[in-house]
Amino acid sequence: MKNIKTIIIILIVAGLGYFVVTQLKAPKSSLSEEALSDFAIEDTASVDKIKLSDTQGSFMEFTKNNHVWTLGDGECVQQHMVQLMLETFKYISVKGPVPVGSVETMNKQIMLHHKKVEIYQNGKLSKIWFIGNATQDHLGTYMLLQDPEKGKSPEPFIMFLPNVFGTLGDQFSANPLDYVCSEIFAYDPLEIAQVEVDIPDS
Repeated sequence: MKNIKTIIIILIVAGLGYFVVTQLKAPKSSLSEEALSDFAIEDTASVDKIKLSDTQGSFMEFTKNNHVWTLGDGECVQQHMVQLMLETFKYISVKGPVPVGSVETMNKQIMLHHKKVEIYQNGKLSKIWFIGNATQDHLGTYMLLQDPEKGKSPEPFIMFLPNVFGTLGDQFSANPLDYVCSEIFAYDPLEIAQVEVDIPDS
């Protein structure tokens, strides 16, 4: 009886040992080794230019001068809209990889329909995001990263932003009307010394 138990234990140990050895020796996926997933930008203060385009032909360029964001031609834009992009740059996180069997299909889908975000830091192109559709549960977004030096990642990733439901593409509107300045008086509140209101009929 003891011999049978000993043999069973030896077989189990040998089986586990064989499994571990084969896993260690198994060739790793070259796709995973080349995949780029470092989408986030910790130092968003160094971001001084953002180019935004999509597969529908829209294009917008934002530049920062003296801490104020404007369009490429110097036209005023709503600052909170650009701040929304910067917050996304900083806090975006990887939710998970795309299943191996779906990588090729998802790459094609992203290239056919995407928003392209070119991010410049200190005057130099830093990262390029290709933002695809949301996952079926709307808790993640398919995205592909391109590095100016390493090239385009062969593998997309499922990305998300804490407390954001839906596609991350919504953080990067390509509609110029969403950025039009709506201020009637664009004064710095700290520079206002006095406000006088005159109501003739009172």
